[in-house]
This record gives sequence, C-alpha cells and structure tokens, in this order.
Amino acid sequence: MYRKTDKNKPRERNMKNSIGIMRGKALALALVAGLMAAPAWAQQAFRVVEGAPPSITVADFYVAEDAGFLREEGLKLEINFAGNGAVGTQIAAAGQADLADVTMEPYIAGFDKGMRGKFIAARGNINIYFLAVPKGGAYKSMADLKGKKIGVVSMGSSAIYYIKSMARTAGLDPQADMFLPVGFGDSAVAAFKANQVQALALNLIAYAGLVRAGLDFDYIYHPTIRDAGNYGYFVSENTLNSKRDQLVGFTRAMQKADIFIRTNPEAALRIFWKRHPNMKPAGSEEEALRLGKIELTYAPVGAEGLRPERLSMLDKAALDRMLKGMQEEDMFKPGFKVDDLVDTAIFQAASAKLDAAAVVKFAREWKN
Repeated sequence: MYRKTDKNKPRERNMKNSIGIMRGKALALALVAGLMAAPAWAQQAFRVVEGAPPSITVADFYVAEDAGFLREEGLKLEINFAGNGAVGTQIAAAGQADLADVTMEPYIAGFDKGMRGKFIAARGNINIYFLAVPKGGAYKSMADLKGKKIGVVSMGSSAIYYIKSMARTAGLDPQADMFLPVGFGDSAVAAFKANQVQALALNLIAYAGLVRAGLDFDYIYHPTIRDAGNYGYFVSENTLNSKRDQLVGFTRAMQKADIFIRTNPEAALRIFWKRHPNMKPAGSEEEALRLGKIELTYAPVGAEGLRPERLSMLDKAALDRMLKGMQEEDMFKPGFKVDDLVDTAIFQAASAKLDAAAVVKFAREWKN
C-alpha cells in the first residue's frame, strides 16, 4: 500500500529546534544579565565594629561602600558602634563581628586572659597617644612638664601608659597624681583653657576634632615609639583562619578607600555626611568643606611623615619597640611578643592586586 509522506514534518522539527535554540539563548542572556546585576545574595555580609561612637574616622568604610570597592570584593558592609575600644575588641574576639577598628591596648591586656587574634593593618604608622601643649608656649619637651598636670580622658585611659613611659625616658618619676581626668571635647578644652591642666594626653582622633574647632597646639611625642601605629584592624584567630579571602578583599577595598579620600576629600566628606548629616559643620557648603577637610586630612605638626596613608602595613620593628617600652610600664605580663600581635600577610596579599593609579583616576572623576 502506498504511504503518503508528510512534507511538513521536517519544517516542524526545524521550527522546534529553532525555538529551543532561541530559548537557550534567552536563558543564557538572562543568566549573564543576572550575574552583571550583582544580586544581593552574591555578596557576603562583612561585619565591622567601630570601637568608638561615630566620627570622621569611619568615612573610609562609607567610601568603600558607595564607591563600589566592597562590592567588587563580593562584600556587603554591616557596621556597628561600640562604646569604647575594649568592648569593640571583645565583640570581634567573640566572633560577633568579623573585624574591629580599635587600638591595640585592650587586646594586649586580654591576651593573658585567653583572648587570641591579630591586627592585620594599621590606621597609619603613628602612635595615636601623644601630648598637646599650648601653641608657641614654654613646653617644648616632656622634661618641661615636670610638676605640671596632664589632662586625660579618664584614669583608665591607655594614654597613661605611654605618657608615663615618656616621663621615665625624660628622667622624670611618673606619678599617678600628674594626671587629671578631663573627658573629651568641651570639658577637655575648658580645663586646658583654664590652665587646670598644662597639657592634654588625648589621641589623634580627638585632636583632629579640636583643631577643626579652631584650637591650635604644639605636640610632644614619645621619643622612641611615635612611629608605632597602635590603632587598626583587629580580627579573632578563628576569623583569621576561616575568612582569610574575605579579609584580603576587605583590606584591599579599604586601601582603595584610603586612596580615594586622599585624592578627593570633598567627595569623601559628602559621602560621610550623607550617613551622618548631624556631623556636617554649620554654614555654607564651602565653609563646611573647609572645616571638614581639616579634620579628615589631619596630620599633627611634627608627625606628617608618619601618616602619608590612612591605612598602612603594620611596622613590626616599631611595634616591637613599643612592646618593650610598655613592658616597663606593666601593661602586660612577660612573654607577649610582636608575633602575638601582628599578621602582615593579609595586607601584603591585598596590596599585590591593588591598582592605585586606576583608583586615583576613578576618584578624580567621581561626581556626587
């Protein structure tokens, strides 16, 4: 029996194949578009605790976020603020944050109690505790302050260790009664102006705010450890071992933020004020930017060369000198070494893939 051939069958098969190919291409395009869109689920939360209330110091984090530097590393910033550095250190050490932006003294004190972790970067290679004295006055060295009162935030301030060490180095006998608690800000300024204290022993961040407010100082530094950067990024031992790639990415993002801020401080200030509008100085935009840049780019007279960067690799030699000096002041028990304090490998790995020139170009072209 003769069987008829269906001439439409090949055409149907071709159409089905074409439709299948088109669907496959559409799916591929959708996947590519999805990848390019960098969905939120592709970014890992990175938890930072700042060991102080909000200040211009955290501008780096917001720049890294808004400029996309953290997103490039697959990270999404979560930032919280602790009451002080000791609390911030404890939070990171307990694994409740991936990183703490703090000074080193709480960790050094906690090491003997079982706390374990490392600092992976310094906020500039300058010891943030030093003396401020009246501009152009009679006090030129620590020896000139013999018998004088020195204002500190509180009698628990870490600055006391360093000032006692300065006094001992100058041949003075450091006594507790040489210090007077004056707090921060207005209360410290009032005590200083009333001559209740002849010098202030605050910190780099506090001085930046006071200089922005119009005060002018001369400074006296520790003669042997002023280049020991004792403020930076602390991570727990567990985080260091389990999140090394994220730490490298975060550090590189912050290196880029550092370059951006130094290249375009006006843009960085606007990014910061967007988060904290109450911290924008009053007056015209021009005046606000002028005052903001004083605080943001503050480098104390006599120490400019120690802080060309806002984020630096930790200087192990300088920190070793610092630890030896602080051992004499009983800051910690014998046996604590610089290798218990520092890991420089994270910073080195981040720097290896940093294109600084590209970041400078990007910052110069930034519009906000």
